[in-house]
Amino acid sequence: MSWKAKTRAVYRAGSEQWLLPDAVDNAQVVWRNAQQLVDLAEERDVEEAIYYLHLTEKRYMYLLQKTRQMYAGEEL
Repeated sequence: MSWKAKTRAVYRAGSEQWLLPDAVDNAQVVWRNAQQLVDLAEERDVEEAIYYLHLTEKRYMYLLQKTRQMYAGEEL
């Protein structure tokens, strides 16, 4: 896969389309926001905030893995 083709790789989630690097950046921002949410959550909302944090972290790690595979020359 050429460099040009790699930069145009598209991540599709539902009806949204992102360039893969943009999707990784967005997932990182959401993950950091979830970390702050855990810090600011009230006692009764901590479990939900932690669940959301784990969910966003898994999505971020998945997208990082796909990006690494793409730039290592492996198939997606």
